[in-house]
Formats: sequence, structure tokens, C-alpha cells
Amino acid sequence: MRWARVAHVHHDASPDLAASCDIVALCVSTDEDVMQIVTGGLLNGIRPGSVIVNHGTGTPHNAVRLTETCARAGVDVLDASVSGGQPAAQTRTLTTMVGGPQPVSQRCESLFGSFPRHVV
Repeated sequence: MRWARVAHVHHDASPDLAASCDIVALCVSTDEDVMQIVTGGLLNGIRPGSVIVNHGTGTPHNAVRLTETCARAGVDVLDASVSGGQPAAQTRTLTTMVGGPQPVSQRCESLFGSFPRHVV
């Protein structure tokens, strides 16, 4: 497996992963996938004060739904879609468009500085 040489910590379930993170970034295909991951276990392990960053391109309705769902658990949300696709990922020229409270976005600056060239 290609990732076998990359330093990492394996978690058997999403609540275990969430419990060990201050920021959980999701990059999945659909709004339904995002909500399934979050309500299907992630919120069971994530600590209040943590942040979920949705990198998928979803609907405004789902951004509100995700934010409201996570707020009940004391978890902040940023909607941070990524533009550029695979070619931009390979050349490290992605753009990330971040929406959400500025203090939460500032807490995630190191994440946003790690892979896109542009953050808006």
C-alpha cells in the first residue's frame, strides 16, 4: 500500500479519530456523505470546541444544516470548498474558499496554509 510508508496513526472508527483531533477536515463527494459521516459517528467522539472543515462543494442549505447539527455538540464548522481539481492538486495551485466565523478560520490557518496556494 502506497500510504504504508507515511507516518500516521490508525483509528478503527470515526469517533476514535475525532476524539484525537482538534480539527477534522472532510473532503467527500456529496452533502449526504458529509452528513452521514458527521451524524454516523464523528459527532460521537469529537470534543466540544473542535472544528469540522467541509472541503466538499455542497449546497448552502447543507452548510447551514451541518453548522446547526454541529453547534448542538459545541463544534464549530467552516465551509471551505476547494477549487482546481486534480491538476491544481498536482501542481500545488489549489484555491480554498473559506466561509464561517473569522475566529474559527484563524484557528485553522495552519491547515489552510498546508495545501492550497490561495485562500479566500
